[in-house]
Amino acid sequence: MPRTFHIETYGCQMNVLDSDVVGGILERAGYAPASDPLSADVVLLNTCAVRGGAETRVLNRLEAIHGESRKRRGSEALLGLMGCVAQAQGEELVARAPFLDLVVGTDRYSELPRLLEEALHRPGALVDTTPDPEMTYEGEPRVEPRGVTGFVSVARGCDMSCTFCIVPRTRGPERSRRPDDVIREVRRLAGRGVCEVTLLGQKVNAYRNGDVRFAELLRSVAQGGGVDRIRFTSPHPLWVSDDLIRTMKETPQVCPGLHLPLQSGSESVLKRMKRGYSPSRFLNSVADLRASMPEIGLTTDIIVGFPGETDADHEATLEMLREIRFDSAFMFAYSPRPGTAAAEMSDTVSAEAAQARLREVIDTQEKIGRQRNRAQIGRGSTVLIEGPSKKRPDEMFGRTPENRSVVLPGDGLEAGSVVDVRIVDAYAHTLRAEPLAHPAPTSIGDAPC
Repeated sequence: MPRTFHIETYGCQMNVLDSDVVGGILERAGYAPASDPLSADVVLLNTCAVRGGAETRVLNRLEAIHGESRKRRGSEALLGLMGCVAQAQGEELVARAPFLDLVVGTDRYSELPRLLEEALHRPGALVDTTPDPEMTYEGEPRVEPRGVTGFVSVARGCDMSCTFCIVPRTRGPERSRRPDDVIREVRRLAGRGVCEVTLLGQKVNAYRNGDVRFAELLRSVAQGGGVDRIRFTSPHPLWVSDDLIRTMKETPQVCPGLHLPLQSGSESVLKRMKRGYSPSRFLNSVADLRASMPEIGLTTDIIVGFPGETDADHEATLEMLREIRFDSAFMFAYSPRPGTAAAEMSDTVSAEAAQARLREVIDTQEKIGRQRNRAQIGRGSTVLIEGPSKKRPDEMFGRTPENRSVVLPGDGLEAGSVVDVRIVDAYAHTLRAEPLAHPAPTSIGDAPC
């Protein structure tokens, strides 16, 4: 019998994609996937290091698997940690978790079959976090998406120096894939039933390969990729160009939804973060986007309690939220990441103050989000059905082109259906809709967006 593996994934869409790549590499080497970590011979946790506490959470999870595996099987699974925590912490993880067998960095996944064999036949943990600034995993197999949406990486790494961010250390320098390789991968996914792809990069709209920039890549994927919907994340405000806005407006396959990280509404905080833009520049980009696409869906990231943040800085962030009126946001209290410049800053904000500010930011944005959702009631939209609702299996879940989440009655609907709907109710993060008419049966991916 082939040895079995199980992967648990934490963090961003890039980690989800990396797990699919690792799964493909292991299957090619003769391993078989297992749905239950306690029945697998190899258990890998793919980790995210963006926020504090990630290391503790994943090590606690691995320790629980380790103990339960011995109890249930009478033997121990090989336990490995991969991803950004592995890359950032390396050997330190072994001291904290002696039950670990393998720690593998973000550029070493192609070597996993060999590393697993070596880890099986040696005492102690094997750690390999050797960086490879050229690695893009081009040509490696991947586990294909199990639904009608999928991720395609167009670039890896980041060359920015945001003072709070550990990604340049865990993902390495920025490198962009060749356009033809991206289009070929999108076309392959389309042939397997995927009708919406999300193009990924740490700052995806900064993509450049030779003379090809991101807007041109978007147009090429739309023309040659064979998918109905194209999204991308996460863009950086500095690269929201006129060409990108024009491409989003004029290319039917490119969805009018954008996750644009603001981080702070304070000019002084943005300078200490080294984000490279001012609040006024961010506001101008939002104005240009909405002038071109009035119904565009906009979401963002907000960090509160950054070192040196004052009450006035916090109020500036609240004012930006009220002025821009994002549809939703990911909101966090700042957590220092070892090895970043911000972790060395001395003018820290107390945990109590940071949590109080976070509550105020969440309350402000949640109120705005509910108002924006309720404004959709009575309007028509088009929803790509992704599958059954997690909360009610008799309903289906999908998204509008603007990336708003929608639930609707499931009678006669299948994943991949594209449905014209009317919005009938709205909640904090979800819309409820009724189909205007059941779509004619189609093959997944054949229906127009």
